[in-house]
This record gives sequence, structure tokens and C-alpha cells, in this order.
Amino acid sequence: DEGKQYSPATHAADLAAFIAGLKSGPVHLVGLSYGGALAALVAVKQPELIRSLTLAEPALFGILADLPEGKAALESWTTGAAPMQAALKKGDAVEATKLLSGLVNGEPAENFDKLPPALRQMLLDNARTLPLLFAAPPESVTCDALGTIKTPTLVIRGANSPLIFSKTNEVVARCISGSESIAIPEASHVMSYQNAAAFNQALLRFVQKHRGGD
Repeated sequence: DEGKQYSPATHAADLAAFIAGLKSGPVHLVGLSYGGALAALVAVKQPELIRSLTLAEPALFGILADLPEGKAALESWTTGAAPMQAALKKGDAVEATKLLSGLVNGEPAENFDKLPPALRQMLLDNARTLPLLFAAPPESVTCDALGTIKTPTLVIRGANSPLIFSKTNEVVARCISGSESIAIPEASHVMSYQNAAAFNQALLRFVQKHRGGD
């Protein structure tokens, strides 16, 4: 359609349906950024689908709204996102994508052209969805909701990521009792590209620990 169904609720439901459709038992679910928010939604609503959960800088910024220590992070994000929002208002989704890439990685937008080719192309292919993403109704996930997650959880971040992500990770890890936390060195938001070796090592170690009867 024209995007009327574009929302975290729709995408989380799609993800849950896809997992269920695999018919291969609980899965090891890994989500980065917006994908991390969707993974958290599935873990809250349908925990039986998940064997282990990895949240890589999940976009759950709303969890900071009522916390005094979250104010600076949210203000920094809002200020930093202003040029991207202006580009969206002008209808320039490609420019908005470049600005967003710089914002989440804590670097100039001009560095977009230095991204790995596959990542750069993926972002450009999906630039048209950016207006829908920021216009979609938010799906709030509270600390209490995260506290219901009993699935083994790894909360992972880039050591050089902007404040909004490090603070969100800190709160998410605190809300999910028993979760593990790790920072990937020499990486920021797209850590799985920027330091793939360290990211994969941490992820595979965690998954191996929670393989169950595989």
C-alpha cells in the first residue's frame, strides 16, 4: 500500500509470523537499531518464539523520556536530527538518509560515501521508507514491559556510538534482569560492519552458550 500500515506494530507482527512460519522451534533473534526495537517487541509479546535475544543498540529511545539522566541524550538526538527532518520535509529522502547515517554513527554526513558498498546500497534502496518510518506512530516499550523478558538477552553497543545509544542500552540492560552487556571496540552504530570480527565473535559466543538442545 502507500504506507498506511507502516509501523513498528505491523513489522513486529510480520517478524513474529515469519518466525512462526519457519516451524523450527524457538530462534536466536538478533536486531540492530529499528530491528532491535522490533526484536524487543516480539520478545515481550511472543516470548515462546525466541531462544535467545540480542539487542544491538535498539531504537527504544522512549524508555529515556521519564528518566532525568535521559534528558541530555534525548535533547542531543533531537538537535542532531533537525537537519534530517528538514530534508524529509523537502522530500529529499536520499539526503535525509545520508544525514541519518552520519547522526547515528557520530560522524559527518559526508562519510556516507565511505561506508561499505553493500551497506551504502542497502540504505539507498530503502531511502524511500524513511518518511514513513518517522511518520509512523511510535510503539512504546516500557521498562516494566522489558522486565517481563525472561529470554537470555545480550545488549550490545559500539564503543564509539553517540550518547543516545549508549544511554538507551544502559537502561534496557537494567530493565531486563539477568541480561548481559558488551561494547564492540572501534565501532559505532553499524558495529556489525565496522568491526565485524569482534561483533560476530561476541554474538556467536552468546548464541553458543544458549543453544539448548541443538
